[in-house]
Amino acid sequence: MGGVGATIKDIKSIKSVISDMPVKASGGVSDLTSCLNMVEAGADRIGTSKALIIYNEWKKEN
Repeated sequence: MGGVGATIKDIKSIKSVISDMPVKASGGVSDLTSCLNMVEAGADRIGTSKALIIYNEWKKEN
């Protein structure tokens, strides 16, 4: 929304207005923690170029 990538506040704000539509968080989602935080905030999809890094972090934990 502001040119720096999605924030938790952005996702929560968008979800509060359009709760029945999917929301994609993108920009700045570069690790597993930020990915999970976005999902917890209401993101239905994640847009990232760091998917392999996130997957490898997830795989280590599971």
